[in-house]
Amino acid sequence: MENLEATLRTMQDYAAQRRGSMSKKFIEIEIDRLEGRVRIDPADLRTASYAVVLEVLQHHQALYLQWAERPHGYDPLLLDAFTASALKTVHDAIQDPANVAKFERMIAASRVQFGKIVDFCWTCVK
Repeated sequence: MENLEATLRTMQDYAAQRRGSMSKKFIEIEIDRLEGRVRIDPADLRTASYAVVLEVLQHHQALYLQWAERPHGYDPLLLDAFTASALKTVHDAIQDPANVAKFERMIAASRVQFGKIVDFCWTCVK
């Protein structure tokens, strides 16, 4: 239990340094993941798309993403509001319509492509 409490404090310290706060739901989900429990509410499960990124920002603090081509053994991916905000910031900054379409296609394409887009966004937003 001490490890989990230390992890929680570390996550809260990281959020404070980033001048934001992690939602209570996100922290609870991470603790469950660390303990080996996965509880996914079917209402929080969405097929990956840019529209879901906007939905996370407007209505929810976190949602799970899944893709049509889901390799065996991969759980749905948790998208929090902090990451969704970074994705939206970069999306809004792209001026070329062809690149906007490519950005949206990569979000919906696969888990790997989504990871590449998120990495790209973090390099741009920092």
